[in-house]
Amino acid sequence: MKICAVKHCENSTYHLEKWRGNYCDIHGTHFGERPCDCPPPFILFPFPTEKRNPEGRKRWNKLVNRQDEKGRNWQNKPYDRICSKHFPDGKPSVSYPDPVLHMGYDIRRKDSSRTAPKRPPPKERLPVKRFKLELDLPPSGCVTKQSEINSLRHRVNTLEEKLISAKLNTASTSNPAGESKSEVKPKRQTLFSAKSLMNDSEVSHCTGFRSKEAFDDFFTYIEPFAKEMQYWKGTGNTPKKTATPRKYKQTPTKAGPKRKLGLKEEFLMVLMRLRLDHRITYLAILFGVGSGTCSQIINTWLRFLSTILRGFILWPSRATITKHMPDQFKKSCENLRCIIDCTEIFIERPRSLDLQAETWSDYKKHNTLKVLVGITPNGQFSFVSRSYGGRASDVHIVRESGFLDLIEPYDTIMADRGFPIQDDLMLRFSSLEIPPAAKGNRQMTRSNVKQTKKVANLRIHVERAINRLKDFKILSGTLPISLIPQADDIITICAALTNLLPDLISYFARRTRYVTKNVSFFLNFLFLKT
Repeated sequence: MKICAVKHCENSTYHLEKWRGNYCDIHGTHFGERPCDCPPPFILFPFPTEKRNPEGRKRWNKLVNRQDEKGRNWQNKPYDRICSKHFPDGKPSVSYPDPVLHMGYDIRRKDSSRTAPKRPPPKERLPVKRFKLELDLPPSGCVTKQSEINSLRHRVNTLEEKLISAKLNTASTSNPAGESKSEVKPKRQTLFSAKSLMNDSEVSHCTGFRSKEAFDDFFTYIEPFAKEMQYWKGTGNTPKKTATPRKYKQTPTKAGPKRKLGLKEEFLMVLMRLRLDHRITYLAILFGVGSGTCSQIINTWLRFLSTILRGFILWPSRATITKHMPDQFKKSCENLRCIIDCTEIFIERPRSLDLQAETWSDYKKHNTLKVLVGITPNGQFSFVSRSYGGRASDVHIVRESGFLDLIEPYDTIMADRGFPIQDDLMLRFSSLEIPPAAKGNRQMTRSNVKQTKKVANLRIHVERAINRLKDFKILSGTLPISLIPQADDIITICAALTNLLPDLISYFARRTRYVTKNVSFFLNFLFLKT
């Protein structure tokens, strides 16, 4: 932005743009647009250049009469300008090439005709006679008081030295290891650890793993990689890779100070943050560390686990899907490759108005992040897109997320009515299975009702998979603004951990059979009783 350099003058290109945004009542258009030829309120003129007019540049800088932050004479920058209000002719002219009006101070021109009045010569003064008084007087009270002050100050210094020596002797007797009393700080107690989880239900509640054995096996898998992990220290303190490696006399097992928590406790802390949505302060108290240390651990482990678990979200081949396809899909949609849907995650309202507009969801009436997910027929997540603002449409996310690049010829994709992507799939020789549209009819035909029922009975499984994903409370609550840069990592970790659970379709089928059996038994019992 170009600004007028004169003191107390606020004219700039911002005000010109604001003027151009107003409407001209005379010409019927905005100011500055044809046919409007109304003059602007002011014009910004650049300083003379060093090559063409160095003397004029010096004059303008002197007339501005400013100083920089260090108190030196001010020099103009490339973006500095002087507006037309400071020139008598409205612009630099031959008569008035320099700015002289409204400069923020009084400009007094030198008049050669006027001369300052001369100061009269000083009058002759008589010399002052000085007399010396030599009297034998006793010492004044000030001298006596000063001697007393000096003696008291000496006694105070002596007592301070004795007090310091006494403190050192007391510290050496009470702390034989040589540590000073000021260095002794109260230690935090660890109230929770991985050993506190006694059974499978507690492990499932705190971590999302189905059993304690699964939790231990997964940690055994990632432990060799976690030992080489570098902890996050902020954007400005991120370690950079150098050409020459660091040299040690003895190669340490891990660079940096010793960690207070073990890797297993740190892994458990991150899972509890995701699964239970505990705050940083509560987790810090629970594990006996500081809030800064807890935040550092969670930020590091989120990026690490996202890198490790990204491979657990697979796009299986068609032969693999056909082999493990449930019976209810084989009967009605044997070429089904994926069921897609979008889910939204609540976030805190951003301060920026642009971000508020981009993340506002008319469907949820809240600021959200929207993610496209796809599951296989047996309920495993096979695709998770990056997060978009809640304003983005479902079709836009499908086209921009790279999902269409995974489609092969003769695949069938199942979705809701909000995904009219038939043309995109047709270009890839694939088909779309969605409920038929009502098209403004009061009542649907019998065939449309059957088709809607068939698609709804199969598509409901993607809703159940999303509910599994939302079992991680950090996704079902309101995501803080500080975690939005790591939202993609969080969603990836939660989706991959959900894939480690039993198959959704087989689990749902077993539960349905169990409920049906109990209901039939109860009805038979009532019938016999009556």
